[in-house]
Amino acid sequence: MNLTSHQEWIIWKCISHAWTEYGLDNVEIKQFAIDLRSSSVTWDDIHNTIFKQCYWGYSWMGLAFFIGFIPILGWIATATLLPEAEWEDACIQKQIENFKAWKVFYYLNPLCWLGYVLCCFIAHNFTRKLKKAYLLE
Repeated sequence: MNLTSHQEWIIWKCISHAWTEYGLDNVEIKQFAIDLRSSSVTWDDIHNTIFKQCYWGYSWMGLAFFIGFIPILGWIATATLLPEAEWEDACIQKQIENFKAWKVFYYLNPLCWLGYVLCCFIAHNFTRKLKKAYLLE
């Protein structure tokens, strides 16, 4: 199924919280799951969007935080660079646009591959909670 830009937006917005200082609590994850379920998106579509778009789009961030900032600044200092609650909508929209415009670059760049693996590791628990909430709704 081809997702609408609004459906993709909901998924990107939800996954962006994996890269915040506090993340989402179970109630907020459940609300995203309800929004996704009400927009007639299947879990396979959500899963594909997360793994084929979101993680690739955040691969540079995953690489930067875990390769660059942590050895230099340490974990506590790195956490303060993340937004506390959520990314601004304009930042998320720019991330989506950058990924779609430079998709081939992301797929061919070995540093993005490393960042992708790190993103999968970072957001695994978050994605698992979203799946659980989605399937229970």
